[in-house]
Amino acid sequence: MICPSPRVESTVALFQQAGLKTEARDHMEQLIWEKLHANVGINAITALAGIKNGFVADNEFARDLCSAAVREAMLVASAKGFEIDADMPERVLSIARSTAVNRSSMGQDVDRRKRTEIDAINGAIVAFGEQVHIPTPINQTLTRLVKILEAAYLVRNPELT
Repeated sequence: MICPSPRVESTVALFQQAGLKTEARDHMEQLIWEKLHANVGINAITALAGIKNGFVADNEFARDLCSAAVREAMLVASAKGFEIDADMPERVLSIARSTAVNRSSMGQDVDRRKRTEIDAINGAIVAFGEQVHIPTPINQTLTRLVKILEAAYLVRNPELT
């Protein structure tokens, strides 16, 4: 745990007063990598399949694809110096279960025919994988499929970008 500055302490207090669970944390890059794993495992699949988050955990094929994408991301994170707990695939499926009725942000972008954050999520795993010479065929395929889907609706309606 960090020794927060007065500015961080006041920001945390402000969020807590607003009813938001907030705490000051060390190792922000590690936390960002962990959050990225959840998005890698859920977002592209829900966007492509037109499903809610819970279906990722409930359906054998979606569950397997989610876990495979997360395991690739774990290898890349490790090569970049970030150790991700071995249970991350199950943690991501647990997140999908706990947000079962939600539609991921990427799924909502597709529903609204907007540009997605695929490059910052699965595409980031692909790019980092290239940097550290780790193949990422699952994340590369998910990235390409979302880009194909985006192209299909953005070409017809470029003003939606």
